[in-house]
Amino acid sequence: MIRRRRTLGSGALLRAALAIVSIVMLSRNSAAVELDEPELTESSGLAWSAHSEHHLWTHNDSGGRARLFAFDVRTGKRTAICELSDVVATDWEAMASFVDEQGTSKLIVADCGDNQSRRDHFLIHVFDEPDIDADSRIAAERIVSVRVRHAGGPMDCEAVAVDSQERLLLLVGKSRLPLAVVASVPLSEIRRGGKILTTTPITTLPLSMVTGMDVDRRTGDIWLASYFSLFRFAGSEHVTTLRQQFRQKIEVVRAPKLRQIEAIVCDGRGDVWVTSEGSPAVSEKVKRVQD
Repeated sequence: MIRRRRTLGSGALLRAALAIVSIVMLSRNSAAVELDEPELTESSGLAWSAHSEHHLWTHNDSGGRARLFAFDVRTGKRTAICELSDVVATDWEAMASFVDEQGTSKLIVADCGDNQSRRDHFLIHVFDEPDIDADSRIAAERIVSVRVRHAGGPMDCEAVAVDSQERLLLLVGKSRLPLAVVASVPLSEIRRGGKILTTTPITTLPLSMVTGMDVDRRTGDIWLASYFSLFRFAGSEHVTTLRQQFRQKIEVVRAPKLRQIEAIVCDGRGDVWVTSEGSPAVSEKVKRVQD
C-alpha cells in the first residue's frame, strides 16, 4: 500500500503502481449509444435506476442548472428531466443510487469538485429517485443536503459510490499524482442532515486522475474510472473489510475508446457502463471477460 509521504517521488510511485496491477481484456457487447439530449454537454456522473433495468441517470458538470437526465440505454432516448429546487450546482461531479431500509430508491448527487483544493466543505444531496418516464421537480423540503469535509483538508473529488452492504458513501480523490485518497461517510449520518460531517480515510491507492466509481451490488466489486482506463477491485467472501479489498491486486481494464471518460456505473446484470464528455454525450457498455 502506498502511503502519502512528501519524500516519495512520482517515479517511485509509478514503479510501485505497476508492480500491483494486472491487465484484463474486455469483450465488447454493443456499440456506443448516443444520449439524445443536446443540453447534456459533459456527462459527469452516473447512477443506475432502481425503477428500470434499462435506465440510468446522469447530470452535467459545473456551471449548469441543478437537474438530472434519465435515459433508456437501449435507444439513447431521454425519458425524463428532474429539477432540484433551491439547489445550486457549484461543481457537480458524481452521483450514486441505493435502496434504503424501507425499500425506497434514493439518489445521491455530490457537489464535490474542487480543482484548486480550496473548498472548506462540499455538499451531498439525497432524495427519492424521481419518475424515469416524466419530467419532475423535487421540492426543497424533500432534499437532504449535507456539508462534508475531507479529513485531510480540501481535496478534489469526482468519484462517489454507495457500498450497500456497509451502508457507506465511498469517495475517491482525484490527483495528477498516483495518490488517490479513499474515504467514507456513513449513509445514516448523511440522511440525518444537520451538522457538518468529516470523512473517514480508508486507504490511498496508486492511481491518478480518478473520475468515477461504482459498486456492483451483485458481486461487491468496486469499479473506478480514469480518463482512459477502468480499474476493478474484486469482491470476495474472503475479503471482510474495504481496506482489504482495496489492497488487493488492481485489475486494469482497457476502456472503450471514448473522448474522455468521466463516469462509470454498474447495471446490476454484470455489465459496466461509461460516459464521456462532449456533445452528443456517448454511453458505452463494457463487460469483463469471465475468469
